[in-house]
Amino acid sequence: MFSSEQTAAFQTCTVPLHDHPENAMSKEQPEPVSTELPPPIAALVEATNAHDTAAFLASFTDDAVLTDDGHDYRGAAAIKEWSDRRYIGAQVTLDVTDVNFRDGKTVVTAKVDGNFPKAGLPDPFKMDLHFAIDKAKIAALSMRAAVH
Repeated sequence: MFSSEQTAAFQTCTVPLHDHPENAMSKEQPEPVSTELPPPIAALVEATNAHDTAAFLASFTDDAVLTDDGHDYRGAAAIKEWSDRRYIGAQVTLDVTDVNFRDGKTVVTAKVDGNFPKAGLPDPFKMDLHFAIDKAKIAALSMRAAVH
């Protein structure tokens, strides 16, 4: 999936932030913003967008906890069951728009799309994905609607 050089350093993604509030009044096209994702998060985003369950699960530690919609899913079997129903099975895609590092976690903001009910959701629908990394894998992921 990644070369050894890519996994040894952060993978850089260049994403235009057209809807950033500072750009709302500008008539010029905004400059692309570089967002750097730690390798396990970059692998999760790539696996998500490729709808690759095996690669998605491989980005987590064996005892990882994923929190979505107020429910915790612990371990590979529970995360796979959740993913088959609500994530990879729903063909979710992520378009990363921002990356922040706070309180020892990486918080990724992404536009989210896929085959899931969108009634009542903002357009575009954005989520904040709060990651805790343990060595080279994701130990915890909490998904929440973005508040910015």
